[in-house]
Amino acid sequence: MNLLPFKLSRFLSARSQGTRPHVAKLIANKNLSVVFQPIVGLQDGAIYAYEALARINQLQAAGSAEALFDAAKSQHQEKPLELACLELAIEQWAKKTNGAQLALNISAATLVQLEHGPLNGPLLQLIDNCRLPSRVLTLEITHFRKGISSTALATAVDKLRKQDVHITFDDFRCTESHMKLWSQLTPSIVKMDMLLTQGIAQDEAKQRRVRALVAMSKRFGSRLAAKGIENAEDICALNEAGVDLGQGYFLGSPDANPADGLNLRARQALESGWGPIDVSNATLSTAKKSASLRH
Repeated sequence: MNLLPFKLSRFLSARSQGTRPHVAKLIANKNLSVVFQPIVGLQDGAIYAYEALARINQLQAAGSAEALFDAAKSQHQEKPLELACLELAIEQWAKKTNGAQLALNISAATLVQLEHGPLNGPLLQLIDNCRLPSRVLTLEITHFRKGISSTALATAVDKLRKQDVHITFDDFRCTESHMKLWSQLTPSIVKMDMLLTQGIAQDEAKQRRVRALVAMSKRFGSRLAAKGIENAEDICALNEAGVDLGQGYFLGSPDANPADGLNLRARQALESGWGPIDVSNATLSTAKKSASLRH
């Protein structure tokens, strides 16, 4: 259930292969599907959670998810689409899991719209009625647009937290506004924007910046996560910097039936680059992984 950052090249590629999807029809006809990508502990190799990412059933081209959400924006269907993706991801995960954590994406604007008042809105009603306990759910908040009230956002987050839902600050950038939001929202996890971390093994400035964010995460009581990890060198650099969690194709690809342990190349990176780490942790039961995430 992807609320991924939009990439222009992928978007243009998707558009070149056909017309924009009609979002309302996709939702009504249930032509959406979902895949799950692991989020891995960089200090112990355990899979701590799985992020749900949206796909369009009939479009297999790279970038179709980006085209989908761009179309939703232009067709004023962002809120219905996000809610439909949340419902589908929860429904599918309930059939697969025995307690593993599920990370769900939602834009800041949609969250505020859904949970703006004192009573439970559509999002919390969905969570209350689903077959998963709320404590295994993490809401990854992304797309912090200008004009969104930080007070209204904090109110919505507090409502979710009271229901034992975990909060992740997605696509974090080193800006003054994002720093203030981090302090105000006190998320369980902060996912850094990929521009902060990709190629970090060869970039000393990025290494210094990430180490400073690691120190800040300890002060705020959050876990720091890196996205878009594509090679062993960056894994080792992120691990050395003290980053808690990682995600990317090198660690595990999105799949409708995700693996419950690390792939071979990721295990080899652990063995060759991290010293005496027990890679058997990578095959911990999903129930234990979930418990680890919740401390």
